[in-house]
Amino acid sequence: MLLLKRVIQKQLWFPALVLLWLHHCPTQLLLDQIGQTSKRNLIKMTDQDANVVSQAPVDETPISPSRPNPARKNSLEHHLAHRPDRQELINKNILPASTAAPAIQAQQKELEKHMRADSLNEKIAHRPAPETMLEKHIIHEDPRSPEDKYAEAIEDEYAKREGGA
Repeated sequence: MLLLKRVIQKQLWFPALVLLWLHHCPTQLLLDQIGQTSKRNLIKMTDQDANVVSQAPVDETPISPSRPNPARKNSLEHHLAHRPDRQELINKNILPASTAAPAIQAQQKELEKHMRADSLNEKIAHRPAPETMLEKHIIHEDPRSPEDKYAEAIEDEYAKREGGA
Protein backbone atom coordinates (compact mmCIF):
# COMPACT_ATOMS: atom_id res chain seq x y z
CA MET A 1 0.00 0.00 0.00
CA LEU A 2 2.84 2.35 0.88
CA LEU A 3 4.50 1.65 -2.46
CA LEU A 4 1.30 2.55 -4.34
CA LYS A 5 1.02 5.80 -2.39
CA ARG A 6 4.60 6.78 -3.30
CA VAL A 7 4.10 5.92 -6.98
CA ILE A 8 0.90 7.96 -7.23
CA GLN A 9 2.32 10.96 -5.33
CA LYS A 10 5.23 11.13 -7.76
CA GLN A 11 2.79 11.02 -10.71
CA LEU A 12 4.46 7.86 -12.01
CA TRP A 13 1.46 5.56 -11.79
CA PHE A 14 -0.16 3.78 -14.67
CA PRO A 15 -3.91 3.16 -14.98
CA ALA A 16 -3.38 -0.59 -15.33
CA LEU A 17 -1.45 -0.75 -12.07
CA VAL A 18 -4.19 1.10 -10.25
CA LEU A 19 -6.88 -1.10 -11.80
CA LEU A 20 -5.07 -4.25 -10.74
CA TRP A 21 -4.67 -2.87 -7.24
CA LEU A 22 -8.34 -1.87 -7.09
CA HIS A 23 -9.39 -5.45 -7.74
CA HIS A 24 -7.44 -6.64 -4.70
CA CYS A 25 -8.07 -3.80 -2.21
CA PRO A 26 -11.24 -2.05 -1.02
CA THR A 27 -11.67 1.32 -2.71
CA GLN A 28 -12.15 3.21 0.54
CA LEU A 29 -8.86 1.86 1.87
CA LEU A 30 -7.11 3.01 -1.28
CA LEU A 31 -8.64 6.47 -1.11
CA ASP A 32 -7.61 6.83 2.53
CA GLN A 33 -4.03 5.93 1.71
CA ILE A 34 -3.69 8.22 -1.30
CA GLY A 35 -3.40 12.00 -1.07
CA GLN A 36 -6.24 14.40 -2.06
CA THR A 37 -4.73 15.20 -5.47
CA SER A 38 -4.60 11.57 -6.45
CA LYS A 39 -8.23 11.05 -5.43
CA ARG A 40 -9.37 13.14 -8.36
CA ASN A 41 -7.26 11.12 -10.79
CA LEU A 42 -8.71 7.85 -9.50
CA ILE A 43 -12.29 9.09 -9.71
CA LYS A 44 -11.80 10.29 -13.30
CA MET A 45 -10.77 6.83 -14.36
CA THR A 46 -13.80 5.16 -15.89
CA ASP A 47 -14.72 1.80 -17.28
CA GLN A 48 -13.73 3.09 -20.71
CA ASP A 49 -10.16 3.51 -19.46
CA ALA A 50 -10.23 -0.03 -18.13
CA ASN A 51 -11.38 -1.39 -21.51
CA VAL A 52 -8.58 0.45 -23.31
CA VAL A 53 -6.02 -1.08 -20.98
CA SER A 54 -7.45 -4.60 -21.26
CA GLN A 55 -7.67 -4.41 -25.09
CA ALA A 56 -4.07 -3.38 -25.59
CA PRO A 57 -2.53 -5.08 -28.63
CA VAL A 58 -0.46 -8.16 -27.93
CA ASP A 59 3.15 -7.98 -29.09
CA GLU A 60 3.73 -11.10 -31.18
CA THR A 61 7.34 -10.45 -32.19
CA PRO A 62 9.66 -13.39 -31.48
CA ILE A 63 11.98 -13.19 -28.51
CA SER A 64 14.95 -14.21 -30.60
CA PRO A 65 15.87 -11.64 -33.27
CA SER A 66 17.33 -14.28 -35.56
CA ARG A 67 15.49 -15.67 -38.55
CA PRO A 68 13.77 -19.00 -37.99
CA ASN A 69 15.92 -21.91 -39.08
CA PRO A 70 13.95 -24.78 -40.67
CA ALA A 71 16.71 -27.26 -39.82
CA ARG A 72 16.39 -26.31 -36.16
CA LYS A 73 12.63 -26.82 -36.25
CA ASN A 74 13.09 -30.36 -37.58
CA SER A 75 15.99 -31.26 -35.29
CA LEU A 76 13.82 -33.33 -32.94
CA GLU A 77 12.52 -35.47 -35.78
CA HIS A 78 16.07 -35.81 -37.13
CA HIS A 79 17.45 -36.94 -33.76
CA LEU A 80 14.59 -39.36 -33.20
CA ALA A 81 15.06 -40.86 -36.64
CA HIS A 82 18.80 -41.33 -36.11
CA ARG A 83 18.88 -42.46 -32.49
CA PRO A 84 20.88 -45.61 -31.71
CA ASP A 85 19.11 -48.93 -31.23
CA ARG A 86 18.85 -50.73 -27.89
CA GLN A 87 21.74 -53.14 -28.51
CA GLU A 88 24.14 -50.30 -29.30
CA LEU A 89 23.16 -48.54 -26.06
CA ILE A 90 23.71 -51.77 -24.12
CA ASN A 91 27.16 -52.18 -25.73
CA LYS A 92 28.08 -48.64 -24.63
CA ASN A 93 26.86 -49.41 -21.06
CA ILE A 94 24.20 -46.71 -21.28
CA LEU A 95 21.34 -49.17 -20.76
CA PRO A 96 21.54 -52.24 -18.53
CA ALA A 97 21.72 -55.59 -20.29
CA SER A 98 18.85 -56.87 -18.18
CA THR A 99 15.51 -57.95 -19.57
CA ALA A 100 13.92 -57.64 -16.13
CA ALA A 101 11.28 -55.04 -15.39
CA PRO A 102 12.70 -51.62 -14.45
CA ALA A 103 11.13 -51.87 -10.99
CA ILE A 104 13.29 -54.88 -10.07
CA GLN A 105 16.50 -54.03 -11.93
CA ALA A 106 18.03 -52.43 -8.83
CA GLN A 107 17.36 -55.59 -6.82
CA GLN A 108 18.80 -57.71 -9.62
CA LYS A 109 21.96 -55.58 -9.66
CA GLU A 110 22.28 -55.89 -5.86
CA LEU A 111 21.88 -59.68 -6.08
CA GLU A 112 24.59 -59.93 -8.76
CA LYS A 113 26.90 -57.86 -6.56
CA HIS A 114 26.37 -60.20 -3.58
CA MET A 115 26.89 -63.25 -5.79
CA ARG A 116 30.24 -61.87 -7.01
CA ALA A 117 31.29 -61.14 -3.41
CA ASP A 118 30.38 -64.69 -2.34
CA SER A 119 32.29 -66.17 -5.28
CA LEU A 120 35.41 -64.13 -4.45
CA ASN A 121 35.22 -65.07 -0.75
CA GLU A 122 34.96 -68.75 -1.72
CA LYS A 123 38.04 -68.49 -3.97
CA ILE A 124 40.02 -66.63 -1.29
CA ALA A 125 39.12 -69.29 1.29
CA HIS A 126 40.53 -72.05 -0.94
CA ARG A 127 43.74 -70.38 -2.06
CA PRO A 128 46.99 -72.14 -1.16
CA ALA A 129 49.19 -71.04 1.73
CA PRO A 130 52.40 -69.11 0.98
CA GLU A 131 54.53 -72.13 2.04
CA THR A 132 52.81 -74.33 -0.55
CA MET A 133 53.39 -71.72 -3.24
CA LEU A 134 57.09 -71.48 -2.22
CA GLU A 135 57.47 -75.28 -2.41
CA LYS A 136 55.92 -75.37 -5.89
CA HIS A 137 58.14 -72.45 -6.99
CA ILE A 138 55.14 -70.29 -7.87
CA ILE A 139 56.59 -67.45 -5.78
CA HIS A 140 60.23 -66.92 -4.88
CA GLU A 141 59.88 -64.93 -1.64
CA ASP A 142 57.47 -65.20 1.26
CA PRO A 143 55.00 -62.29 0.91
CA ARG A 144 54.34 -62.21 4.66
CA SER A 145 55.94 -59.58 6.88
CA PRO A 146 58.63 -60.67 9.36
CA GLU A 147 56.22 -60.11 12.26
CA ASP A 148 53.67 -62.45 10.67
CA LYS A 149 56.34 -65.09 10.09
CA TYR A 150 57.52 -64.81 13.71
CA ALA A 151 53.96 -65.06 15.07
CA GLU A 152 53.31 -68.17 12.97
CA ALA A 153 56.61 -69.76 14.05
CA ILE A 154 55.68 -69.18 17.71
CA GLU A 155 52.25 -70.76 17.18
CA ASP A 156 53.83 -73.76 15.45
CA GLU A 157 56.30 -74.18 18.33
CA TYR A 158 53.54 -74.09 20.94
CA ALA A 159 51.54 -76.61 18.90
CA LYS A 160 54.54 -78.99 18.80
CA ARG A 161 55.10 -78.69 22.56
CA GLU A 162 51.44 -79.27 23.40
CA GLY A 163 51.21 -82.26 21.11
CA GLY A 164 54.46 -83.84 22.33
CA ALA A 165 53.87 -83.32 26.05
